Amino acid sequence: MCCMSACKNCVWNIYDLDLAKFQAEARNLRTEFLRQGINENQIPKMLNEAELQSEIDPSIEAFNALIRKLNE
Repeated sequence: MCCMSACKNCVWNIYDLDLAKFQAEARNLRTEFLRQGINENQIPKMLNEAELQSEIDPSIEAFNALIRKLNE
């Protein structure tokens, strides 16, 4: 749980980093499936681009941006 006190290692920052890694790996996996000729409808739905978009609340995303800027 975030304490909203601008910690250097805020749980939301950690979540953002982990989410970005997951999205990159999922995109790479999807690309590899397509490269191997696997049909689009056989690729797991969670690897579709629409499914990979972050669903972080805009206010939390703004808070994350502020924390990242403060921690530079």
